[in-house]
Amino acid sequence: VKGMALALDRPCIPISSLELLARGAGVHPGDAIAVAIDARMSELYFAAYRCTSTDSLECLEEPRVCPPHEVPASIASITAVGTGWQAYPQAMDGRALRRPEIVQDLDLPNIAAGLAAAAHGFDRGRGLISAAELEPVYLRNQIALTLEEQRKARS
Repeated sequence: VKGMALALDRPCIPISSLELLARGAGVHPGDAIAVAIDARMSELYFAAYRCTSTDSLECLEEPRVCPPHEVPASIASITAVGTGWQAYPQAMDGRALRRPEIVQDLDLPNIAAGLAAAAHGFDRGRGLISAAELEPVYLRNQIALTLEEQRKARS
């Protein structure tokens, strides 16, 4: 995106992958969405949002990487979205998550519609940033276990 925006001298919409998946869940105002993506290494990328009356998303739980058992207990009666719920079903223990079938079959047209809704929310350039300002946000810097960590995990 950054390369295309730089070449075309276009502004960018700063939106995270977790928020984009939440926007694609097809929820209604007042609904809450918990997004979990398999981060490997026995962890999840996790965030939770609530759809507001203006079709924007209010962040309930800040994006982070965490082990499945650290998914907040307050997350209940909420729409579950993302690959993490299937990869780590223990993250759902004791929670009344709705629509966990979304985990296996994310609806790409809904995700595109969610991105369009996000773009609509940035009216008249407010909230847009230049391509030069666009930077990735990494929730985890370590992308693989060291050999020592792998040995410990096996024992």
